[in-house]
Amino acid sequence: MILHSLETIKPIIERWLQVPQGKVLPVISSAATENASFANMITDVIELQTLGQGTRDLFWHEYTHIMMYRHLQNFLGPAGSLLHLPWMPAWFIEGLAESLSLSIGSEQQASIERYHALSGEWPSYARLHSLYGTGGYFLPGYATSGAFVHWILRQGKNEDVLFYLLKDFYHYTWPWFYPLGSMPMNMVLKKHIGKEGEELYVDYKKQAEEYWHNNHSGVFFSVKPGERIKASIGRLYQQEGRIFYYKGKDGYLQKREIFFHKQTGWAI
Repeated sequence: MILHSLETIKPIIERWLQVPQGKVLPVISSAATENASFANMITDVIELQTLGQGTRDLFWHEYTHIMMYRHLQNFLGPAGSLLHLPWMPAWFIEGLAESLSLSIGSEQQASIERYHALSGEWPSYARLHSLYGTGGYFLPGYATSGAFVHWILRQGKNEDVLFYLLKDFYHYTWPWFYPLGSMPMNMVLKKHIGKEGEELYVDYKKQAEEYWHNNHSGVFFSVKPGERIKASIGRLYQQEGRIFYYKGKDGYLQKREIFFHKQTGWAI
């Protein structure tokens, strides 16, 4: 299943990133371990820890990483990526993989964005730079990063914007550019999108809020994956950390509480 799913996505990612896979790519998979799966840039190997529960999108997520690293290899081979990758913010690394694979699930990404937009409780830009480690931030952090990167790529001046972002990022991360004093990702975003990362995050949040306030359907996902609960949503109102909506009916307002699950964005 793993190999068939990677063979299926291979031509799509090669075209999307405009880089060939090249040699045969080893894949190591364990259904008995529960550590994080990752794309090993040093050995150029995908390492999957699935506990027997791996999904196609997990494989695609890691494959996107390993193919993106191809843009960062230099005369040192795959390990040469270590010279360039530390300059790439975590939200772009994971957001790029999520923008294609949606390994956390498209319905969860949409519901988390909707929660942030309707509640106004967005993660800070600084928080998006720290997605790794413990603390339960994996799900909302990856979802927000994926939606943000997807939005960024749609702001590009041409359809090949991702290729040029990666090409110039590699260029700006050589040591002779260090004296410029600007972060390489901000330099390439400014060049190809028109603004630096933090400015773009402000614009993304504004557009997301406008969209969800104008287009929320009142269909929410419950804490049971895949189950939907319908509700006609009027004006959202927050009181003492609890969120309510008011719906006009027969000349008066009805009040009902919405329970948000902050880690998943699901709401009832």
